[in-house]
Amino acid sequence: MIQRLLSGDEELAGRLAETFKGSRASSASLASFLSNLSNYLFVALDDGEPAGFVLAYQLQRIDTESAKMFLYEIDVAEKYRRRGIASALIAQLDRICQSASFINMFVLTNESNIPATNLYLKTGGHRKHSDDLMFVYDYNKKHVS
Repeated sequence: MIQRLLSGDEELAGRLAETFKGSRASSASLASFLSNLSNYLFVALDDGEPAGFVLAYQLQRIDTESAKMFLYEIDVAEKYRRRGIASALIAQLDRICQSASFINMFVLTNESNIPATNLYLKTGGHRKHSDDLMFVYDYNKKHVS
């Protein structure tokens, strides 16, 4: 079962964070995150327990009414991998993007991350430019991943 987490789902979001990140934000921070409808957090549940998740952000633009979707992060617990959960999570975002007339959805990964590359290719993504680079500006060194 795949479910979008929204305001009121703070406890489940906290369990998801603990399962996949080893810590959780405060209840107030989770409530603020979940109440922002530009944040998309979907969880795949197995008997009420988080098996995987996808986190994405709607990015507004100044040149068009349509937005872009930034697929920021996706993960599936080891014991649930190779069952189509990641593909189903991406398909959920894809349906939203198509129904809401998003310009596109994009995701960043490392060239060395072969499983992620294969997932994105399998689910309809393509590499637009072979020379894309990502630059990161770190501010809070303690909590940067």
